[in-house]
This record gives sequence, structure tokens and C-alpha cells, in this order.
Amino acid sequence: MKKELSFLCIQSLLLLAVGCAPSGSDLETSQSPSVVTDQTGNVEDAVACIFRQRIETIQGDVTAGTAFAAKLPQSNRKVIVTAIHLLGPAGGLSSQVSATEISNVVETISIFRIAGDEQEQSFPAIPYQLAGAAPFPESSTNGDVLVFAVPDETALDAIQFSTAALQPGDPVWLAAHVIGGAPEGRFLHQGRFLGIEDDGYFKMEFLNAQLDLRATSGAPIVDESGHVVAVNLAGMQVEGALWGYGNPVTRFVPGLEEAMPDE
Repeated sequence: MKKELSFLCIQSLLLLAVGCAPSGSDLETSQSPSVVTDQTGNVEDAVACIFRQRIETIQGDVTAGTAFAAKLPQSNRKVIVTAIHLLGPAGGLSSQVSATEISNVVETISIFRIAGDEQEQSFPAIPYQLAGAAPFPESSTNGDVLVFAVPDETALDAIQFSTAALQPGDPVWLAAHVIGGAPEGRFLHQGRFLGIEDDGYFKMEFLNAQLDLRATSGAPIVDESGHVVAVNLAGMQVEGALWGYGNPVTRFVPGLEEAMPDE
């Protein structure tokens, strides 16, 4: 698996060098994915919560990848989530910013809704200190994740982190804009959950193996209730299939809850 993950990381960095990020395999058909609704969410809810981003840092601006707005279970506090590997050569910076350096490097974050014509929203970049985070595929406690606080007065749709366990074969969706392999305006890309790898990363197979997943690092992967199950990170073609890798919320949400000050 280490050899495979190393290849994925290289692929991610190459794609991100031109302003994008990679992902996994999508097994879509020409029909829109079925949507399952429950009392707390809907797969389509995720579309309103995904953004292009610009992170201003002392090393320069990062515009690669995707971000999304989320909230913790049992809380109304919102956060912006993306991937920490974007604060490095993958995002156009000269060197990788470590989890412990983020608060001294980042200055402002601006987000632009991928679906719709809402104007840019900008606010001071206040990262939550997840010291156990590290770029994929490095081994770490919290995995590849970057989380910013959202000011209380900010009007922003947000999707909830999942508290439910997935079983292999369960349907999941990448909520993101892809630059090829899917109809324009489709932001949900269906696949199936394959399991959690030994190194703690989430693995899925997409229904549509033709997706071009550049610029999707940091996007949410959601379950059929529209709740976030993982942060998208990388992908690769394997014998005609497209596999995707992400950081499962079960890995970093406990650390995020500890890092957040009391309400």
C-alpha cells in the first residue's frame, strides 16, 4: 500500500502544480445519482456548501483545490475544511507548511461558491490547531486536513459531519466540480465505499472511471444522508477503475472538537 500511496501523492502534486487536486474513481452513469433523504440531510445539500478558495499566506496566495463548509454534530458552529497538502508545493508555495506553522503563515481565506453566483466571502484565516495533521500520504494522527474557524456572523450553508459508520459497498458521493468526464453542472459524483486502509485513509471506487478529478482535493465525500464522511485527497486509475482516497471524519473530528474553544 505504501508504494501505491506514494504514486498517488506524486500524481496529486503534479496535478496541483497547475492549480488543481486529484481524487478517486467515480462509477456514475448518464443519469443523475439517486438521492436519499432523511430528517437531517440530503445528498444535494452538499452542493451549496462547496467552494473554490483563495488562502492568502506570507509565502503567497494558494488557489488550488476545493473547500467546504461544515458543522460538528450537536453544534451550530461552522468551519471551513480543506486539505493541508495544498499549503505547500501542491498549492504553489515554495515549501510545505506544517500543522504547527499554519497560524503564523496564513492570513486571510476567501471562498467562492462553485454552484451559483454568490459573491466572494472573505474573513481572517483562524486555523484550528490540529497538530497531528500532515499531508497525504504521510502517517499522522489526524491525517491530511486543514480547518478554519468561521466568524459567528457569517451567513453560510454548512453540511454536518457524519456520526454513522459506513459498510463496504455503501454509496458515497464526491461533491465537487470536475474539469472533465462529467456533464457541466454536475457536482455529485457517485461511488461506493471500499473501506479504511491500514494507514487510516478512506478508500472508494467511483462509478465513472473517466472523471478528471483535478482541483478536487479538499472537497467533501458524503453519504446518502448528505453528511460528510471524508475529505477528498487523491485518486488513481487501477485496471480501468478509478479509486479515490480521503481522510475520514472519524479520524480528525475528535481532535477538532478538542481544538475548538468552549462555546
